[in-house]
Amino acid sequence: MMKKYLLCIASFEGDKQIFFDKFISDRNKEFALEQGYEYIEIREKQSFRNSGTWLKLYNVKKLIDSNFVKEGDHITVIDADMCLVDSRYPLTSEKPFTYAIDSCNTHCMGYYSIKICDWSIRFINELLNEENYLRNGNNDFWRMWAEQSSLYYITGIQRHSDIPFFELPNFGYGIDKRPETVYTPEELLENIEIRNVNYNVTYVFSDIDPINSMIEQYYINKNDYENVIIRHWAGGQIWNEKYFEIPLKK
Repeated sequence: MMKKYLLCIASFEGDKQIFFDKFISDRNKEFALEQGYEYIEIREKQSFRNSGTWLKLYNVKKLIDSNFVKEGDHITVIDADMCLVDSRYPLTSEKPFTYAIDSCNTHCMGYYSIKICDWSIRFINELLNEENYLRNGNNDFWRMWAEQSSLYYITGIQRHSDIPFFELPNFGYGIDKRPETVYTPEELLENIEIRNVNYNVTYVFSDIDPINSMIEQYYINKNDYENVIIRHWAGGQIWNEKYFEIPLKK
């Protein structure tokens, strides 16, 4: 029988851990119950490639390699700086991999979901490719975006586009081919579902926040607060408890 797992890593110190424990953890559990997930929350300190964001793929691979997850199971991964707003829309896909292009027009790895199969396992291994990391891990792009930069390299996405990726051919796949690019746009479109911006809202005009104001210049994919599925405080934005004052939409 197919199982679904919702994975979140939260091992902070100070105010962020307090906020996570008070608001985000319970919301994640409520969402998981509503959508039929088994919720996995990792709190212990871990180290992998000197970046907390790499830990998501690291732990997904551990679940796969240990045979904890089986073929046909789904693992959905969310960042700890996200608020799940609306449970009426599935985060999983029947394709091997799914994620969203966010408000600021990045192919964002803050939320992604994997259907376990040969293709998705190869894709995870390619994202974690050690040779690629050793070759690129110290450049500015990889230091800033970690596993997301690996996604860009292996799929041939350019670092930034002022034109929404939704409007570019093949969502921008294959535009900027590098030595690390191992997938064709055709193969990616067959195996990856790209979700709309409501699944990864990284900018909301009404949120008063110095970081939020700074990233306004990158607000390319417009979204409506009423249609938010996941609010993502990417780039160091202030985690806003107002989102938890509104019950999870069901």
